[in-house]
Amino acid sequence: LEKIVADTVRVSSKRSTSASNPETQKASELRPESKERKSTPVVFTGNDLAKIKDKLRPAETVEKHLPVVGVPSPSPSKPPGTGTTGPDTAIKEEEDKKEYFETPEDLAKKLDVLADWVKSSKHVIIFTGAGISTSTGIPDFRSGMNTVLETGPGVWELSAQGAQRSTQAKTVSMLKAIPSPAHMAIVELHKRGIVKATVSQNVDGLHRRSGIPAHEIAELHGNTNLETCKKCGRQYLRDFETRTAWGVFDHETTRACDDVSCRGRLYDSIVNFGENLPDAELQKAWKHAGEADLCIVLGSSLRVTPAACIPEAVAQAKGKLVICNLQQIGRAG
Repeated sequence: LEKIVADTVRVSSKRSTSASNPETQKASELRPESKERKSTPVVFTGNDLAKIKDKLRPAETVEKHLPVVGVPSPSPSKPPGTGTTGPDTAIKEEEDKKEYFETPEDLAKKLDVLADWVKSSKHVIIFTGAGISTSTGIPDFRSGMNTVLETGPGVWELSAQGAQRSTQAKTVSMLKAIPSPAHMAIVELHKRGIVKATVSQNVDGLHRRSGIPAHEIAELHGNTNLETCKKCGRQYLRDFETRTAWGVFDHETTRACDDVSCRGRLYDSIVNFGENLPDAELQKAWKHAGEADLCIVLGSSLRVTPAACIPEAVAQAKGKLVICNLQQIGRAG
């Protein structure tokens, strides 16, 4: 991503312009030049949509996020924030936990190809999973016990093994995590109009905090800092975790809407296993998947549906699909 942004800047700097302040140029003027190519809109047929939508039921999403997010246990004997194990979603086969690495030479070649694809694409979307946030100190879910990540094994892997995270692991809470260079590169690509939308499975809120506009991101599994008034629809992005409920399917917080003419009750936005994805976020994701000619997956093993159906749909519609992940993927490969 940093290479793509750098290439964009180099191409843009070569252009002659009469603007006194290049920083005020429109994003479209800063995009790299590319040859016009004939393309047809990515359109789903009725049969394609039927096949895809069948995968949306029942809705599987992030479970109770365990101690990483601190979503409460359904047991009233446990206070909010203690977490539970929920569905068994850890990877069972050791071979599937293996991590793969490119040689520097191969990686450089693939990055050149990716940069060319980005430049020539009309509608790029990015799909992110927990892997994009491990460099900020937030553990992922499925990394094996022998992972190279400084955050250590995934949350569900530790739970499955009955193990505790090592005191040597470098982790921080979600509230203390700072958006990484990868997060900020995505923001820059949004600003330049190169990336049209980011679809994320993450609840850590780093994409919103990094500066991606709300209308250009679909947070399919919610945002730990976001709460919404169901009466008027107003949203509040907090600097604290909004969830206070004890029950798994109880999302009401202890706060009310600030609008004096409304004062409706506020609800956290976290999505648990067995719950449907938020309609607005899901429709936003499907809309951009239907228009995308390139989808870049960053840090996801694509094992949780229906979220994993988004990049898969781009590939099925003959769009380009690029996946950057340490482990083998579960679906779209």
